[in-house]
Amino acid sequence: MPMLRRTVGELGEYLEEIERSLNALTALRLTEKQRRILRLLSESRDRRLVYTQAVNVVSKEFQIPESTARWNLRILRESALLEAGDCQNKGVPIRITEAGRIALQIPLAEGLV
Repeated sequence: MPMLRRTVGELGEYLEEIERSLNALTALRLTEKQRRILRLLSESRDRRLVYTQAVNVVSKEFQIPESTARWNLRILRESALLEAGDCQNKGVPIRITEAGRIALQIPLAEGLV
């Protein structure tokens, strides 16, 4: 019985991630650039990339100012599509959330931008 409860609990957490992803997509229509940034980070081989390093990578990859890269990353973080460290929690590697992975897989989202 404990195994079943744990499985049901994990399923509940996964469904909450899906709900957060869908809420983020409906509340915030991601721009094509934000989707491309999310995809770049999800495909990155460097799993230790921290927020400030990601700003530099995104800035160079898309040839945009660092302030624009930072702004787009902030939107993705506030939308719960990625997790990263902040002023109080420095050095935490960027991680695409399950909601972020789901957002990248939704074909309809591409038609919304």
